Amino acid sequence: MVDVRIDEEKQILVWSHSGMVTELDLISAIDKTKDFADNYPNLKLLELNNDSPLDFGVTKTLEIAIYAKKYFPLFNSVKHAFVSNTPINIASFIMLISSRFNVKHKIKAFSTKEAAIEWLFEK
Repeated sequence: MVDVRIDEEKQILVWSHSGMVTELDLISAIDKTKDFADNYPNLKLLELNNDSPLDFGVTKTLEIAIYAKKYFPLFNSVKHAFVSNTPINIASFIMLISSRFNVKHKIKAFSTKEAAIEWLFEK
């Protein structure tokens, strides 16, 4: 499952994983994210994997990336920080990073939430 919420204090969108994360969980999170485009045109997205296993492989990761790209034009910019300590999840995320082709979308992986939030607010 992926919970999608706004951290009102920091003004960032947070995706928080729990349990087994499926392709449909991520597609649902992507669909919910588009609803924030009007209020957050320069989106800061913090994705907390919480070491939840991903129930899909590399091929599905690339398909999810392609699906997400259709929403890029809704935002002026997106900074997407992914936090995980699980090597296989980091590897899947690296596949996502390598498949992106929109310069308005900056994406980076971190091992701590603190480092990810610091990067989200860098100029």
